[in-house]
Amino acid sequence: MTPLLLLLTLACPSGGLPDGAGEYVRLLSDEAMPTGTRIDRCLALPDPTLAADCALAAAEAAPAREDGRIEDWCPRLPVGVWRDECQFQAAERALASRDRQLATRLCLAAGRFTDECGYHLWQQPLRALIHRPGPSGFAERLPEARALYDAWASRLAASTDMEFRFWSRYFEMGFEPQFSVQLSACDPLEEPYRAQCVASGVLVWRHRLENAVIPPEAQGWFCARTAAEASVGALLAERTDIPFVPGNLLTMPRPELDEALAWVRSTRCP
Repeated sequence: MTPLLLLLTLACPSGGLPDGAGEYVRLLSDEAMPTGTRIDRCLALPDPTLAADCALAAAEAAPAREDGRIEDWCPRLPVGVWRDECQFQAAERALASRDRQLATRLCLAAGRFTDECGYHLWQQPLRALIHRPGPSGFAERLPEARALYDAWASRLAASTDMEFRFWSRYFEMGFEPQFSVQLSACDPLEEPYRAQCVASGVLVWRHRLENAVIPPEAQGWFCARTAAEASVGALLAERTDIPFVPGNLLTMPRPELDEALAWVRSTRCP
């Protein structure tokens, strides 16, 4: 976060700025100041949030200033969210340098961000595998996805949510760019991939339905209709009668989608 954006974010309701805002900007703008000194002075700022963010920004800037690596400075930050975020940022830099071992070690030290940090290590190559081919490539790209999984699982599966998240994201990434979610694309797959594929497709479809019924008028129409016809087939039977449901919800009716529709109705309708 840039200093200007941070200051706008933390601005008081009255239009003022937090104590130490000017010093925050000065500290991060001083090119000659060593990183250790910068962090010490950041942490001395009167506003705790400003102080910790300033110290994090100083740590992140250290490599560009040829003053050590980000992770060299993380122990100087307050224990908790700021130090965890520092480890997260250091892991992403290590990954950019293709150091998987260091990236993994840093992610596992990222506390509350460990799961999300681990996800960042494998998400881009996974997306590159399946985003463009979409559901038609589920079976064909599965061996490559397994190889990618194996490459990271020994490092992350025991300590993060990779075991569940990897395969969910594989199928979601395939469905997401498609105009219509067709669960029939999952049918040729063997178990457990077929079930994982269906669950992921249902989740993508459900999110689309949730977004479609956010406007009050659309929510009212949806809740009135599903009260009597709580199935996807009934909901989408007559296009002329669906003023608020977008076309990307058109799909072949399946019991799994009916369950998703019922869940949305239970959370959005009185």
